[in-house]
Amino acid sequence: MDDNKLFSLYSIIPFRSSFLKYTKARKAYLYYENYRINLLTGLTEDQGVSVLFNELEKSEFKDHFFFHAFYELGHLFINTKIDLSDEPLGILIEYDHVQEVKSLGKQNEKVCLDWENVGLNSYRDAFEKGYKHIKRGDCYQYNLTFLFEGNIKGSAFSFAKKLWKNTDHRGAYGHFTYSSFLEKGFLSNSPECLFQIRKDRVFTMPIKGTIACEDSEIEVKTKVLSKSSKDESELFMITDLLRNDLNVLSNLGAKVILKKSFLKVPKLLHTYSLISSQYENQTLYTILKSLFPGGSITGAPKKRVVEIIQDIEQGSRGFYCGSTVIKSKNIFASSINIRSAVIDEKLNKIFYGAGGGITFDSSCEGEYSEMVLKRDSFSSLIEE
Repeated sequence: MDDNKLFSLYSIIPFRSSFLKYTKARKAYLYYENYRINLLTGLTEDQGVSVLFNELEKSEFKDHFFFHAFYELGHLFINTKIDLSDEPLGILIEYDHVQEVKSLGKQNEKVCLDWENVGLNSYRDAFEKGYKHIKRGDCYQYNLTFLFEGNIKGSAFSFAKKLWKNTDHRGAYGHFTYSSFLEKGFLSNSPECLFQIRKDRVFTMPIKGTIACEDSEIEVKTKVLSKSSKDESELFMITDLLRNDLNVLSNLGAKVILKKSFLKVPKLLHTYSLISSQYENQTLYTILKSLFPGGSITGAPKKRVVEIIQDIEQGSRGFYCGSTVIKSKNIFASSINIRSAVIDEKLNKIFYGAGGGITFDSSCEGEYSEMVLKRDSFSSLIEE
């Protein structure tokens, strides 16, 4: 294969106070429903999602394994009926080499971005269409998101360097993958995990509830967020959904370890819960079929809200709201790709998704403001 490699590919994850950089991919494929593209050669192969599922059914993976599961792959796990023929569903990569590096190098390249705003009227149309489903009793909560588009200057890698320059700004489940064939970088600074496996336990940590918060305001904002009945009900609904999802993986059942705790991330304060069950060496396919897509970025009940989301949102989510599975260096975990962007070097564009959970107590203006707040919490770290 070495003689046929035409395109480069690498991945980076923040690791404690340094970074792990993965290179020398032995295989890398972008999967569609009925075919896949070899990201090392650029060739299209007549092998689709059934081959991908066979890969995920393997009980063991070699170290240095990455799988970017795009949100739309979830339709196949929960059996909704939509046309996925032209949708990218995931990128699977196996690397031969990993190196721990102290930094990503000096920021020699100027980075600029200029957002095109999502209008309140467009947001209100989608909000009200979805809210009718809550009033009819079709669902208890749905997650409404929009994709922000921005014009950029700078390479995809320069955005990752700028985002993670400050160690305090690095998301616990952040990661970056660059493909020269696609001319795209997939950048996530996510604080949220779909699952993490430690010894004989599997954990999931849904985040719901958001308030603007600077470091100096944590004590005050914690009190404000703790009194929000809307945010609490939003969290408890998804905690119950995730507990049921985890129950599928263990005969012993899942337990809620933390029902409502607080998480400070750059510019924001969240509430979250922590749920755990016995890990019985299930295949990655089995785990994803139970948990993916994550309940915090869909709503409850999951299958119905995925159908509602498909109807009211304006386009595919793709990398955003998907999950990235990483198995390497004693890590076996999967993110939920919030605070995430796709940087298209060919178009000189950045595509960044943001949104939030809508419940009966939600207001359109309040949810719109929270969505913009989440976008700005990401871009402010790059613009500093």
